[in-house]
Amino acid sequence: MARAKQLSTVDKVMKYGLDSEVIQAIQAYVVSGKPPSTADRTLMEFYLRSRSTVEDEWRQYDAVLISGATGRTVSARLYEWLTFKLPGGSYTPDFVYVMDNGMIVCVEVKGSKRQTNYRDARAKLRAAASLNPWFLFYEALKERNWSLEHIKPDPDFIKSLILL
Repeated sequence: MARAKQLSTVDKVMKYGLDSEVIQAIQAYVVSGKPPSTADRTLMEFYLRSRSTVEDEWRQYDAVLISGATGRTVSARLYEWLTFKLPGGSYTPDFVYVMDNGMIVCVEVKGSKRQTNYRDARAKLRAAASLNPWFLFYEALKERNWSLEHIKPDPDFIKSLILL
C-alpha cells in the first residue's frame, strides 16, 4: 500500500491500470485515516499486488505493447485471473487482457530465459495455447528491452497426447 500513496492519481492509473474510481476509494481511506474494511482491503491488495519487479515494470508498457501486437485496444487488465487445467497440472498466466472487441489475450511475463522456472512456464504456456486456440497467448520477456512473442497453438499437440 505504501507504493500507492507516493504516486499521483494519473501515475497510478497509468502504472497499475486501475480505474480512477478505485484510486479515489484508496485515497479516501488515506485521507480519512480510518482503516479500510476487510472487503475493501482485499480488493485494494488485489489491484496493487505483483509477485515481481519485472511484473511491476510490465504494467507500465503493457497496454501499448499488447495493442501494438493485436491491433486492438485494451479494455481491461486482470492479474492472475484465469487458471487453465493442463495434462499433469495447471497454468495461470500473469496477465489477462480483455480487448475492446471481446478477444482475450493471456501474457506470461519473464525477466530472463535463465530464470529457474522459465522452461516449465514456457512449456505450460505452449500447452495452454495449444489446448485453448480461441485465446491469444504471448510471452513478454525483459532482458534489455521488452520483447513480445506470440505463442501459436500446435495443431498436433492433442494427437501427441493421445499417442502417449
